[in-house]
Amino acid sequence: MSDTHDGRAMKVRLWKHHKNDNYVPLCWFLQGEPGCYSNEVVWAGRIMASRGAAMAHGLKERGDDDFNIAVLRNGLVVAMLWDNEWVDYDDESLEAITKGLFG
Repeated sequence: MSDTHDGRAMKVRLWKHHKNDNYVPLCWFLQGEPGCYSNEVVWAGRIMASRGAAMAHGLKERGDDDFNIAVLRNGLVVAMLWDNEWVDYDDESLEAITKGLFG
């Protein structure tokens, strides 16, 4: 993709699977009002080497599919997935999720 694509297309390119990406199932919520949001990771599973393994782990641990998959690259959350679909979170939310996972 070229730099002329819209922001969404660029973000999709940024999270495209890389060889060393890891995945972690998690539940988190965003609460508050515009301009004053609070993010909190309320459950996180083990870090896995594949999306499929993270999905299976989340299903086993939670008993349902009400969770996301965080894509980890170099210790940062670079994207969020629900099932195999990319979820459009802004960079600030991804940073908050990273802090919620790793402190």
